[in-house]
This record gives sequence, C-alpha cells and structure tokens, in this order.
Amino acid sequence: MNLGNINADEATGQPSVIQAEVNTLMNLIVQKKIFATSYGVIFGKKDAKVVSTTSQEFTIS
Repeated sequence: MNLGNINADEATGQPSVIQAEVNTLMNLIVQKKIFATSYGVIFGKKDAKVVSTTSQEFTIS
C-alpha cells in the first residue's frame, strides 16, 4: 500500500510522518479488515517505510 501527499517538514523538506502515526494507521487497517487477498484478510503488520523522491522539470527547446 502506498500513501501519497504526505506533509513535508518545512525546515528539512523530509516527510513529517512519525512512527506512532504509521502504527495507528496500520492497526486500523488490520482491525477494520480493509484489505483481503486470495489467502484471506490481513491479520498483522510486517513493516513500513517512507520513500522520498524528487523530480526536476526541464524546459526542452
């Protein structure tokens, strides 16, 4: 699962999500059985990570 548009810290430009927020969201997803696979519903958490990318637009003439 990917979450987009995460707020960035104004000073560092890095994502401003904290571990407690991630845990809370993941617990809610498991509790509400939001996702199901061919093997059944998700019943636990495995891992989480924040991946940041940057882009630069070029004017082509």
